[in-house]
Amino acid sequence: MERSFLQNLIRKYYEGSISEAELQQLSAAMDTDADDLKEAMADEMAEHETQPRFQVRNYDQLISKVMQVDDESFTTTMPVRRINRNWFKYAAAVLLISMAGYWWYLSRQPGKPVKELAQEVQPVIAPGKDGAVLTLSDGRQVVVDSLGNGLVAEQEGTKVTLKNGQLSYDASAAAEAKYNKMTTPRGRQFRMQLPDGSRVWLNAASSITYPTAFTGKERTVFITGEAYFEVVKNATKPFRVKVNDQLDVEVLGTAFNVNAYEDEEAIRTTLTEGSIRAVVEPFRKSQQVKKDLILKPGQQVIVSSDQQVQLKEHANLDKVMAWRKGYFNFEDADLKEVMRQLQRWYDIEVVYEGNVPNKVFSGKVGRDLVLTDVLSILDQMELKFKLEGRKLIIVQ
Repeated sequence: MERSFLQNLIRKYYEGSISEAELQQLSAAMDTDADDLKEAMADEMAEHETQPRFQVRNYDQLISKVMQVDDESFTTTMPVRRINRNWFKYAAAVLLISMAGYWWYLSRQPGKPVKELAQEVQPVIAPGKDGAVLTLSDGRQVVVDSLGNGLVAEQEGTKVTLKNGQLSYDASAAAEAKYNKMTTPRGRQFRMQLPDGSRVWLNAASSITYPTAFTGKERTVFITGEAYFEVVKNATKPFRVKVNDQLDVEVLGTAFNVNAYEDEEAIRTTLTEGSIRAVVEPFRKSQQVKKDLILKPGQQVIVSSDQQVQLKEHANLDKVMAWRKGYFNFEDADLKEVMRQLQRWYDIEVVYEGNVPNKVFSGKVGRDLVLTDVLSILDQMELKFKLEGRKLIIVQ
């Protein structure tokens, strides 16, 4: 097979888009085109080594794994970044792409043909991608990740348009405002422009409900899950974000992030620029007084499930903004926090057998990695787990 063709197969498998027929071609190449396959792997790595998903990989550990299964003549303790490309072509490149490495290892085991080994390989669980479901005011639903550029819908004079993956509204001819709802399922994220020009990014398993035109004295939206806002300044018409009937965020023109997933321990609102007023709404009869805080850039207000309020002076903005920038930041995160993020982004179920291990994580991992690559951090922490379809079982 031509090397460019093999490289394309490797890329497709790594991205989770390979077909069954292409998978058979790739497995057959293990027997008939082993040298070309190794060089294709090296070429693929060289083309993408500057991307975040390669920067976050623990190459030293992967190299050591190669050494355990490859010829003894290739043993080395050199850091991967100092090993020249020719060495990769004939040895370690085979494991630098996780699926291909697994195939290479299996193909070297005696007693089993490649076709039989193919049945033992877990299906690739690809990372999340852009996409959402738009619910119009009349109840119609539109899956926007399946649409190309152009007009999505028209309601009472308001035009809804999708261009380059971003939804926008033109309410210049609107007679009255209607409410729409944008929802991202697990495994999806989306960005959109509101009728006033403000921009919103939705993380996985989130939603925003908003009018098709801001015709009143305020611009009010409602969210669940996690969203990042860049609000267009309008001193005469404040922008309000209502969160789970517990928190009211008022802004004039600013940028901020709200994390309000129901399975998290608290609602976190973090200001990155400008100024916001956060009002904690009482939901118990015993609490009659609202709590009102003004945030400065870098500050974070935390509202716990029992409505305890904390103002954090110096929030970890890198951790807060990681999802917007295309990676996970697991600094000081416990196992359950990490698993909650993986559940939403990879649309998996996480089950714990026995007690939950008391582990604290650190570091960054690209959100464009397939799940098995991300799970390598569990292996590094000596955690036992198994993957059954889309169910990840943590074993104590």
